[in-house]
Amino acid sequence: MKKLLLLVAAMLLAVSLSACSGASTFEIAMITDSGGIDDESFNQGTWEGIVEFCDENDLTYKYYKPLEISDAAYLDTIQLAVEGGAKVVVTPGFLFSAAVYDAQTEYPDVKFVILDAEPHTADWSTFNTTSNTLPILFNEHESGFLAGYAAVKEGFTNLGFTGGMAVPAVVKFGVGYIAGAYYAAEEDGVTILGDAKDYNQIRTAFTDENPELEFITDEIMWLPIMETDLPSEDDKSTFQKLLDMLNELDDVQDVYHNVKQD
Repeated sequence: MKKLLLLVAAMLLAVSLSACSGASTFEIAMITDSGGIDDESFNQGTWEGIVEFCDENDLTYKYYKPLEISDAAYLDTIQLAVEGGAKVVVTPGFLFSAAVYDAQTEYPDVKFVILDAEPHTADWSTFNTTSNTLPILFNEHESGFLAGYAAVKEGFTNLGFTGGMAVPAVVKFGVGYIAGAYYAAEEDGVTILGDAKDYNQIRTAFTDENPELEFITDEIMWLPIMETDLPSEDDKSTFQKLLDMLNELDDVQDVYHNVKQD
């Protein structure tokens, strides 16, 4: 039974290694993650770049798809690529961070390229990039800044951001998005409103992206979650007199209420 299972696994692995350049050994190898080379995303984009580069430079190439999405499976597939003659192994995405962290020391004569990530341990506690590894990182905060800026310039005032997993690239995009929205609003003289508990984080993100920008007004104010209407004109007049009286008191700095006013 064990022999049968091993044979089935070997057959599955052989089937998964389908695209190559027609050679017996392959100098450039790509390891895919959960997507394939036709996923219309970073796997496909990475593979098409490899094919174009290798064809132009007369290099052999092949892609390998792991049997499962795990660090162990990634390492096994990297080993297979190295045994197949790979001098350069390309890994597209942060899911490969832990596998490349181990592989770069296990195979010191092989060059590793990891996209959108840096090698680190599985628990994210230790980062290390050896001399045979090249992380290719992107300035996600810049594209996020443009998105936030454009949203405000298009007239949107109630903005939100959903980034999926809180990995560094997504967080950077979100910070840039907030900073871009603030920058555009400041240009237009718009007051920016946010959750009071996020005040320091939002302000820091904004000033980090735009260190020379001066705040015209920088304060925390409270707004009602729900507003209420007073039933009569007399009630409205009485309430306004109360507000006026409170505002005239030296000991009163601000008055907050949830009464809807015209």
